[in-house]
Amino acid sequence: FVNTASMFAAIEAATAAELPTVWNIREGSGQYAGLNDLPPELRADAISAFAHANAVVLVSRASEKAWRKAGAEGDFVQIPNALTPLEQTAVIDRDEVRAKFDLDPEDICILNLGTIATRKGQIDLLLAIRDLPSAVSDSLVVWFVGGQDEAYRKRLDKLANDLPAEVRARMRFWGPVEHPAAHLAACDIVCLTSREESYPRVILEAMAHRRAI
Repeated sequence: FVNTASMFAAIEAATAAELPTVWNIREGSGQYAGLNDLPPELRADAISAFAHANAVVLVSRASEKAWRKAGAEGDFVQIPNALTPLEQTAVIDRDEVRAKFDLDPEDICILNLGTIATRKGQIDLLLAIRDLPSAVSDSLVVWFVGGQDEAYRKRLDKLANDLPAEVRARMRFWGPVEHPAAHLAACDIVCLTSREESYPRVILEAMAHRRAI
């Protein structure tokens, strides 16, 4: 079992060892999988590896279309993202978690859930907040939940430093959170800023909590 497109060498190694392989690719194209940054010969190896896997698992037909357009051929299988039954039925007291997070009733909490990285596009959220009138931005609480690419985080910090102090003080980077259900229940808006997504699970989570998207 091989996870992510960048691990194409593992498919090649398993093929050479005559081992069956299942390749689970989360990325929707080579651009954000890092393949476009490879030397041409390695990029060609990555694309040819698709034909060597016994099954290439993708989360959407759009992903298959994008990879085929890039020249990939293989045994593609679509398995869409889904929530567990517990995630779909969990009941969380919204007022209770908002109080726990020190959110006032008039606060508008925006949640961005996902790895802080270029392809996730969180910088666009900060740019949008920068252009809001203060009557709106002063009521915002902005949460970023997820792991981070350090270089991209520095870009966010630099832009955040140009925002009004009142806005910066109400902005929080939580880092990775294993179970973000409480954050989803407490927020008012889930903001998806990704430049590319195959089948974003965060949309399903936001729908389950009946949050605005």
